[in-house]
Amino acid sequence: NAGFLMPLFGGSKVFLYPTPLHYRTIPELIYELEATILFGSNTFFRAYARHAHPYDFHTLRYAVAGAEKLRDETQQTWMEKFGIRIYQGYGVTETSPVICVNTPMENKPGAVGRPVSKMMYYLEPVEGIEEGGRLFVKGPNVMLGYLLADTDGEIQAPASDRGPGWYDTGDIARVDDDGYFYILGRAKRFAKIGGEMVSLIAVEELAIETWPGFNHAAVSLPDDRKGEKIILITDNKDALRKHFQVQIKKDKHSEFYLPRKVLLAEELPVLGTGKTDYLTLTQMAQKAEDEGNSWIKKLTTFVKKVGKQDKGEQEEEKALTDTDTTLLPPETLEDDDDVTIRREPGHKKSNDEQ
Repeated sequence: NAGFLMPLFGGSKVFLYPTPLHYRTIPELIYELEATILFGSNTFFRAYARHAHPYDFHTLRYAVAGAEKLRDETQQTWMEKFGIRIYQGYGVTETSPVICVNTPMENKPGAVGRPVSKMMYYLEPVEGIEEGGRLFVKGPNVMLGYLLADTDGEIQAPASDRGPGWYDTGDIARVDDDGYFYILGRAKRFAKIGGEMVSLIAVEELAIETWPGFNHAAVSLPDDRKGEKIILITDNKDALRKHFQVQIKKDKHSEFYLPRKVLLAEELPVLGTGKTDYLTLTQMAQKAEDEGNSWIKKLTTFVKKVGKQDKGEQEEEKALTDTDTTLLPPETLEDDDDVTIRREPGHKKSNDEQ
């Protein structure tokens, strides 16, 4: 809606490109088309900045980020290289999709902005979370409901304890004194460890502080002792659990934020929207646990496919592919709790594996 219907209703031209993964081509198109507004996710903005010429985005007036948290380093890169501030917003498909957005005159770092006009909200308390709660919204841009295929056209309208029309976003949020929203994460993106709710997004942010310039993702797995445990997956081959522990002590965070293990992957899988593919990552971590942190033979995950463009460029694409995943021998690790995963794309299955 934001990238297609809004410009049409407003009388603006819109250019649609089939894939956001052509990181070199898209900046060139923005330059040639003299585009003024760009929507994207943190993953895409970071990739465009890596490949774009400093003048490619000289006509852009607004760059709006959604789908995932906008990282400080991405914001800083765009400001330093292009002189452009990225405005972070927040929404879901069921709200058409915008709920909050920062604007040039009302903007706070780290916040997703204030609610759009006529949007009502309330925060439902969540056990273990002291600041913030589960976000429910209601307004004219909230959907009428889900059209159920198996009930002869019945529409299942959103509702909550407060009545009809209230949509449960499934996100944990907090609101400051100025009315700015901060998304703490999905309700399911919290790990309950020893009775305390730990934000997996907060764990990822600590990982970024510990190892800036790399990609990190935190997932949770069941644990017999504390209910759940945190596994951190990173593409930093030098990452060790003890480094993370030092950062936690420096920032005065609880030990509950310390991952049980640190896994290394050559790349982290992403979805077509640019969001991290946490389902695949959770399967990846569970595979390591099931194998007793030994050799992992097969893993279905997203890997890069390299293809040539008209100009001889090599562009990144994603495909669901069978790849082999192995663990480095334990003696290569400095910490017994650190497990390193290394993928070997292109490895052919032996007769035993088949």
